[in-house]
Amino acid sequence: MKYKNEWDGLGSTVPPSRRHVRAYFAEKGESCGLADQFFSQYESRAWLSRSGKLLKDWKMRAWQWIWGRRYGRR
Repeated sequence: MKYKNEWDGLGSTVPPSRRHVRAYFAEKGESCGLADQFFSQYESRAWLSRSGKLLKDWKMRAWQWIWGRRYGRR
């Protein structure tokens, strides 16, 4: 996916760049590998939720992903 500028994907803008996802996961003490898994999962879904709607806030979904991994929900 191409971005108009380096700020695209920063914050909650969807889709984020892989670099922004990695930075967010690093801030939360998680690995680049886990960030890449998250990114690949949602990139393959075109950043759509399970219900087929475009994600409004990728950071919220990333935090849910991290939480699930930490506490065994995934």
